[in-house]
Parts: sequence; C-alpha cells; structure tokens
Amino acid sequence: MKLVFKNLIVISWLAMTGFATQGQNHTCGFDDFLHKNMAENPELYFEMDTFRSIINNRLNDVQERSEIIIPVVVHVVWKEEEENISDEQICSQIEVLNRLFDPLIPNNSDIPEEFRDLAADVGIRFCIAEQEINGETQKGIIRQNTTINNIGLRDELFATELGGSTAWDTRQYLNIWVTSLGTALTGYASFPMATTEDRDGVVIHHAFFGKNDSRSYGLGKVTVHEIGHYLGLFHTWGNCEDDDGIDDTPLQKDFYFGCPSFPQSSCGSLDMFMNYMDYIDDPCALMFTLDQKATMLATLNAFRPQLTNHHIACAECSVQMADDELMTLYPNPVSHKLVLNTSSQVEPGTIISIFNTTGQLVQLSEHLGGKEMVIEVSSLSSGMYLLKLKSKVEKFSVFR
Repeated sequence: MKLVFKNLIVISWLAMTGFATQGQNHTCGFDDFLHKNMAENPELYFEMDTFRSIINNRLNDVQERSEIIIPVVVHVVWKEEEENISDEQICSQIEVLNRLFDPLIPNNSDIPEEFRDLAADVGIRFCIAEQEINGETQKGIIRQNTTINNIGLRDELFATELGGSTAWDTRQYLNIWVTSLGTALTGYASFPMATTEDRDGVVIHHAFFGKNDSRSYGLGKVTVHEIGHYLGLFHTWGNCEDDDGIDDTPLQKDFYFGCPSFPQSSCGSLDMFMNYMDYIDDPCALMFTLDQKATMLATLNAFRPQLTNHHIACAECSVQMADDELMTLYPNPVSHKLVLNTSSQVEPGTIISIFNTTGQLVQLSEHLGGKEMVIEVSSLSSGMYLLKLKSKVEKFSVFR
C-alpha cells in the first residue's frame, strides 16, 4: 500500500496535551512529536518524502540474521519519588521487549485466524548497555532528579544541563527516557530521518514502563508500540485514505481503544486492531506483521546500521519471567563451566543457544532436563554473551 502524507498539519507541542485530555484514554504522542520536529526543521519534509522509497528499495536486501542485539540506555528523569522507577521494573521491560520482538514460540492462538499467518517474530533483542563509546564502564540506567513538572513534554528533557538527561550516542544506542508525561500520553518516539540526533529515541510515561499495575497498559506494550515507530512504523489507521505503507496491514478508518471484540471492519475489510501499532489495551495487543518486520529490519539497515554493528558490552539484567520462573547463571564471569539453574523443571530436549553481542550464534546445546545443567564454555573467547533457553516460555540472560 502506498504511504500517503495527507493532512500533515503542523501543530504546537503543547497542543498535544489539550487534545488528548479531552478523552479518558491515554494516547501515543508520536504524530505530534513528528510534526513538531518537522515544523522546527523544514528540511525534514523532503527527507520524509524519500523515506518510503528508500525502504522499498532495501526490503529485498533484508537478510535474516541469527540474532540482532540493540544496546539500550534508560534515562529515568524524575521529580516525584514514584517517577523514579526501580531497576527491577526496567529489567521487566527489557524482558517484555525480548519476548515480543523475538518470540521463541509465538503465541498465535489469540490472534484471529484471518491474520494468524501474517504474525511475525521480528528477530530483535535488547540489552542494557554497560559501556560508553569511549570504553568506560557505566551501566546504561541513568537517574536524573529534576525540578520541572511533566518534563517529558518539554525540550529540556534531552539536556542534562537543563534538568533532563543527555542522550548517549544515538547512532549506537537506543535511548529511552522514562519520565512524567502528564495525564494524557503513554509515550512518543522519534522517526528515522525526522528528528535531531540529541532527541533521537523513545519517551515513555513512567507509569507504563515495564510490568506495572495499570489495567490497560500494565504489560509493557506501550514501549513495544513506540519502538515500532522508532524502527520506521506508522499507526495502522488513516480515514480509509491515508496508509501506513505496509502491504499486509489492511486499510483502517480509525484507531481502537480497549479490547474490541473480533470482527470489526471499516474501509471494506476486517480491521487488524490487535496490531501493536494500534491503541488497544496491552492484553489485546498481539502482533507485528511480516511486512512490518521487513520494514523494521530495512529501517535498521538503511537508517540505524550502527545500532546492530557494534561491540558494546551489555549488562546483566535478572528479571522474573512471564510464567513466574527464574533462570540464573553462575559463576558470572565464567572461565570453563557455566551452571544454568531454573526454578522449575525444564523438559529434556530444550535447546540452549548462546549468542555473542553482534548477534552471531556461537554455541548450541541440548538441555537434559531438570532444574540444573552444566554447560562447557571454555571454547568461547573472552567477552559478553547472551544465553537463550528454548522452552514454552523463553528465558534470557547475560553472562561473560
């Protein structure tokens, strides 16, 4: 489907708040952030016009890799204590991203049969950086106390000297700012070619980052939605005229809130409201499509290549898994033998995959079953590695 930039009106940054607060649901601020940046930088209009043609030319060049690993820096910019979220909550978000962007065994049973064959495992993983470009060791969780109310709606967010938090090199790290966004927004993200380097990344309302107690947005999928924008995806609706440029997402008149019953239709076809790029509640957000996957990978190749071609160390992030199971590794760092321990029985034949930080599969073994297994790793050179346990629920950890 052709990408159409109709109704590309320029609105002020603060107008976004007034618009969204008229309803009871939170919304994504991506469109307004995009328009604001384009208004401040008119040359971006031309670049946006060329985005789809560049992506279309690169779609056929996208090659499957064993693993794509993106280092993440989380900037927690807080004024009130409840905005200063814990490391555990941050780790829970990384776990959600890894489970939904690279599902080991996709849970397609809840996806309507009409769309089930279109659901994609994107093949991207995320980890918390622990090394700056200059080689200094620093964990990629930055905490900045601010005196500014709702700083997430202000330009000061992106500069430490102004009360926010300055991005790490946005060409080589995915920067995520977690902060207050008032009562209207869940988050927003920058679009490739449509922002300045200092603002390139994702901004998420502190109340909706990671696993949280929100009834609508408690499963960490707000960040999934915004990273979709960051990797070149638009919203899936557009008055039956505007389109997202994705062939396998049907035309859709408007967005959906809550958890609609299926089927719903508009524009002469069934609506894919369960797509991560709609506004539905987290429990009902279920899928990216195959063409959305191809677009995200092409976007990485064309506009964000340094995000995946790096040797940046990633920090260990121990989190509780979706089924309340834990996976631990010791000793860490390891020299010869690594002990894998799980809180519940692992079925015999479960596959253990080890990847280096460039995404290359370097070792494969089979779990013999039980709660503990010793893995020989003496053949691996010194460095940081990611281990994936292929079972009904994916488990992921980092060692060196």
